[in-house]
Amino acid sequence: MRRLLFAVPLLLFLALPASAQRAPGKVEQQVSDGSWHAVHTDGSADTLISTSSIGTGAPTGGCGQAKQYVDTSSGIFYVCNFNPTTQIGTWALITGSLPTGCTSPGAGAITCTGTVVANALTATTSLILGSGVSGVGPTATNGYGCTEATSAGFTPTVGQLYKRCDLTLKTFVSSLDGVAEIPDPMFDAVPVGGKCVQSLGVAGHMVEAAAACGGGAVALSALTAAGGSNTIANGNNPQTWNWAQTTDSQDGMAFGETSAATGGTFTNNLANQALVSATTAAASTETPLEVVQGSLTGTTGPPAMQVETTWNNASLAGEGIIENVTNTASAAASYLLDLRVGNASLFGVDATGMVGFYGNAAITSAPPSSGFGIASGWRYTLGNNNGGTKTTAVAYETNNGQEYHAINIGGGSWFTVSNALPSASYNADSLNLNSKLALSNQVFAIMGLQHANCGFTTMTNQSLVCANSTLGEINAATNGSASLGMLVRAQPGAIHVTAQTATKTIYTLCAAAAGACNKAGQYRITWYFNQGGTACGTPTPGQVTFEMSWTDNAGAHSAVVLPMNDDSSIAVFTNAFKFAASNTTGFASGEFNLWSTGAQPIQVTNTYTACGVGTGTWELTATAERVQ
Repeated sequence: MRRLLFAVPLLLFLALPASAQRAPGKVEQQVSDGSWHAVHTDGSADTLISTSSIGTGAPTGGCGQAKQYVDTSSGIFYVCNFNPTTQIGTWALITGSLPTGCTSPGAGAITCTGTVVANALTATTSLILGSGVSGVGPTATNGYGCTEATSAGFTPTVGQLYKRCDLTLKTFVSSLDGVAEIPDPMFDAVPVGGKCVQSLGVAGHMVEAAAACGGGAVALSALTAAGGSNTIANGNNPQTWNWAQTTDSQDGMAFGETSAATGGTFTNNLANQALVSATTAAASTETPLEVVQGSLTGTTGPPAMQVETTWNNASLAGEGIIENVTNTASAAASYLLDLRVGNASLFGVDATGMVGFYGNAAITSAPPSSGFGIASGWRYTLGNNNGGTKTTAVAYETNNGQEYHAINIGGGSWFTVSNALPSASYNADSLNLNSKLALSNQVFAIMGLQHANCGFTTMTNQSLVCANSTLGEINAATNGSASLGMLVRAQPGAIHVTAQTATKTIYTLCAAAAGACNKAGQYRITWYFNQGGTACGTPTPGQVTFEMSWTDNAGAHSAVVLPMNDDSSIAVFTNAFKFAASNTTGFASGEFNLWSTGAQPIQVTNTYTACGVGTGTWELTATAERVQ
């Protein structure tokens, strides 16, 4: 028979199943109900001891049914030998004593402390700790059980070890050499084997990992889905993941969704829900995100970073990239955007929204190279389709701090400002109709689209210049005036003839054509004669008239001789320019206002009268101006 030793600092009850072989005269405990039994020396059935008493020395007098007595001085047990017929009982000695370390306080339980030798326990018996465990039946063998309870009465102590059943954690807990109690590790399921063990972090529960142990190395492809939120504090331990991709149309690391996210909201157009987030702590010295692209030496040039999205809802305003800065305090040289080449800023936007262009280049006969052109699809662009030359706008600064801007579009062409792209047909001499305003890149020339009646509204201290398509002239409004005035200009077709020695009839001063005198209005005609060639020996009666032909609302007027001031009588009007004896005294000028319907041209006739002696030579300059 094997002896089992137990160190138990609680009530100890030794139990044997009813069928176990017993040693006569020993005191034992029935496993099923925890009661005490006396074993008779004749091998007959043991007797239940239901009521106990104690004393010093042997018991005296009679006894009742099922009575028992313990002599505390010797530890000898007595039971009542009760005769049911006579109803008289006498005490009978039970050979044996309590196990070492056990004492009886009186009626009820016997207390055992220290190391107790359980005489009757064998390898086929069971131990029950506590008030009884229903899961351990009266015939249970080869195990022990305990009832879950709190830790009352247990104190971790150096030099001692204990184990108990914890009610809160629902598992066995142990204290080793005074260390605080910890739960005993237990598998949640029968392990398969050959796998790493993983703690669930709850009351000592363990499971097998998906892969075998290998020095902590688990294949990245063997990761399983998370069962809850998790935070990993890596400390000062950088992690580097490298790929060697050889397959097109794949991503080394892709983050996506098994289903579309829901419940997300926006605050000031900023999404409060994100698939990937990079965050740093306050006063951190590291940047949340860095993208470093290797040297582009291959046959392709992928972008360092690309953002792709699809806008497919006409009622939503799409947002490509949003940067939102909470500018509590910052230096003046703070930038929302700073694009650099060789660590030199080329384009930037500061905290106030001011845009900086730093792409300086020297002015040369050929424009600086630019990667953008009309075909790039920009709605507003500095463009030139003539010969495919690209446009570049450059800002320069002189030594004294003055700044000027140059637009170099190459070749003879126009720089256009428009809300539509010009067609490829326009060139240095003609302006495409899509161009609303254009500047020549070779000479001082401006072209623009006319507006009907120039119906714009000006404000105080503002001025307006507009090409009026209704009047066919340039209108202006100044100092916030709502009234337009016409800019007076010499109409095309001005006359300048020299070395004339005869009559000149019916030639046009201002044609009834677009841009000339085809609009009804008031016109001012001015002219000037001077004498040329060799002066006449006898000037009189030599002269030249200025005769005008036009059509007003009353009808046509033909070859009307107009008065003028001649040097021979400067203060008095004459009807002709008079030849003089000296060229320096042979001149005359005149001015005449008329109304034209614009339907007919304004024409001039000059009637020549010869000198008495010599040939009179004359020159004429004449212009027509529209004044309203």
